[in-house]
Amino acid sequence: MYEDLFHHSATPAAVFDFKEHCILANHSFYVQLGYRTGQEREPDLDLLQIFEEKAQGTAFIRQLRERQIIRRHEIRLTTKNGRGFPVLLSGRTFSSGEGQYFHVSFTDISQLKELEETIRKDRAKMVSIMENTAAGLFYVNAEGILTNINLKLVELLEIEEKDFIGQPFRIWMGKLLSKTSEPEIIQQRISAALANLDLYPKVEFTMKTGITLHYEIAFFPVRDEANSPLGWGGLVQDITELKQQVNWKLELLSILSHDIRSPLATLKGHISMLQDNYQQWGTDMVKDFLDTIGKNVDKLAHQVDRNLALTRVEGGDLGLRPQSMDLVACAEQAIAFISEKKEHLIIDLIHDDALPKTRADAARIEEVFINLLDNAVRYNPAGKNIIIEIHASASWLVVSVRDFGKGIPADKQKTIFDKYVRVDEEEGGTGLGLYISRKIIEAHGGQIRVQSPLPDRKAGTEFIFTLPVTIPSRPHDITTDRLPAGTPATNHEATILVIEDESDYLLLLKTLLSEEGYQVETVSNGISALDVIRISPPDLILLDWMLPGMNGLAVCQGIRRSTNIPIIVVTSCTDQEELLTAFDAGADDYLIKPFDRKELFARIRALLRREESAQSPSRSSRFSAHGLVIDFDTREVWLDGKNLFLSMTEYEILEYLARHRNQLLTYDQITDSIDALKPDQDRNALYVHISRLRSKIEPDPKNPSHLITRWGIGYVFMPY
Repeated sequence: MYEDLFHHSATPAAVFDFKEHCILANHSFYVQLGYRTGQEREPDLDLLQIFEEKAQGTAFIRQLRERQIIRRHEIRLTTKNGRGFPVLLSGRTFSSGEGQYFHVSFTDISQLKELEETIRKDRAKMVSIMENTAAGLFYVNAEGILTNINLKLVELLEIEEKDFIGQPFRIWMGKLLSKTSEPEIIQQRISAALANLDLYPKVEFTMKTGITLHYEIAFFPVRDEANSPLGWGGLVQDITELKQQVNWKLELLSILSHDIRSPLATLKGHISMLQDNYQQWGTDMVKDFLDTIGKNVDKLAHQVDRNLALTRVEGGDLGLRPQSMDLVACAEQAIAFISEKKEHLIIDLIHDDALPKTRADAARIEEVFINLLDNAVRYNPAGKNIIIEIHASASWLVVSVRDFGKGIPADKQKTIFDKYVRVDEEEGGTGLGLYISRKIIEAHGGQIRVQSPLPDRKAGTEFIFTLPVTIPSRPHDITTDRLPAGTPATNHEATILVIEDESDYLLLLKTLLSEEGYQVETVSNGISALDVIRISPPDLILLDWMLPGMNGLAVCQGIRRSTNIPIIVVTSCTDQEELLTAFDAGADDYLIKPFDRKELFARIRALLRREESAQSPSRSSRFSAHGLVIDFDTREVWLDGKNLFLSMTEYEILEYLARHRNQLLTYDQITDSIDALKPDQDRNALYVHISRLRSKIEPDPKNPSHLITRWGIGYVFMPY
């Protein structure tokens, strides 16, 4: 009976003698290992033979001899055909008659291992999804304990995972609520959301930590297969950009409404009068009214086109497709387009021979030409030619569009490139063309400005914009500043930024400086000033010390973080401590209101001469900024008192950048000026040397603060 139970047992089992030869095995044992059963079973089966790894088998047998019993040892066996599989192997020794024997049995755990592997892969997949999702993610179990948060949530909300995991959810939520602008209201909304998880509610909140950020939590329930609750979770997303886009759309709708109402009112009035009077009016009167209606329909279509362009600009995705282009050919296309719309129009195109090309989106640059020509045509008097002039200046192409109309009032010039600004309300226009043009030019790395009246005239307007050239027209004539070394600065070449909140005084300063021949840009607050300086650095800054909001001290400190442009503080304060504070913040000079205009001009000229001298390589033998010292005579470099080892090429690049600090240097300018970088090579060598330089001089090479890349153009070295 025992023998029948042994042979027919579902558990594979066998008996081996102490010489490890099989003397008895049941049916399951032979079947599992792939051997013949019954009377034709294997006559010579050894115990070691069934192990996939013989070393592991030898160790198992040795332990079995020593311990006499082993239970459920995980190991791999092998079939006769060499297929390995995992098992839980048990064994014991026993005596019968005069001999000793091994009794071994095993349980195949292949399916269990496959299930474990499936669970492991699924878990890894879920962890990967959780950690790589673009949104922050957290999970709270049924007991209200926060058990999981992903890295994105840690980054979004700047929290420490170790401080909250395993803690009640209310602790983390209390910390979060303390940073919101309306904690009581947000808490009520979250409580209402948690009471209605099946509705997948969403709660928005705002956090103010220096800047305003908007977030959204999307709550969801977590249930098992039987639909029993296991807990709940939330997806947290930064919707700041989305909020900004929504606000922009609302503003765009407002602009559209404003733009369309005026021509619509004109259309409605003319149509109404025609309906009532067309039978009494003569043909000429009816024709005049129909012409007016047609013009206003064209105006509506034009408004829609411009607002669509504005949408592209404000969306931040101009869809630029830059390629090497001929700026003269682009101007000619724009002239042809404008000429089709206007009869008896003469536009002179003046340009240098063999102009270098620029890398830009031809369609967008043509749109700029059309916008500027539209303005010129609108104001240019009959019988006067509009003039477009294109010439090369160092590494830039300079374009001017000139008309001889009445010009732009001084009070309009400071906002002429803003949205919805028109020179003359009676002349019409959308007020969007110059704003769109500025955005397009800046997106290409250039600048745009206006000059009115024209030099030596009492009227006229000239719009000037720049674009970087693909290859510098005179690569070996590049100087260390905006002017050739030793050439005295002329007023027409110097740009002064005036930062003043009082409009009357701002107009006075602008008028004084303009009459003296300086190019003048104006802003009325500190934030706008920092934006202007970042995009279009001036040659000198006049800074009102008593600005509202961001005061003169904060503005001065902000300027000095990125540039060493000369600053003259204009103040009505005579307190010595205040003046010393201004100097400590980085001011170069000051003027106390009221002051004489001759004193103003003298101080400006002195600072401009000093800046020119400081930037001249022939007059400077050492550079020093923020612990970085370069001795141009000995070709040595120190950082925080430690001598840096630089290769010859690295030193030459650093010296070139230092001598041309705060200037945008194109890739070609740098490679053409460094002997070790051959102009005909690709730029990879330059990229490698720049990367090595950053690793040696930057506080954080992965986030450089001094050696800044201007993608697609070149580099700017800003040591201050």
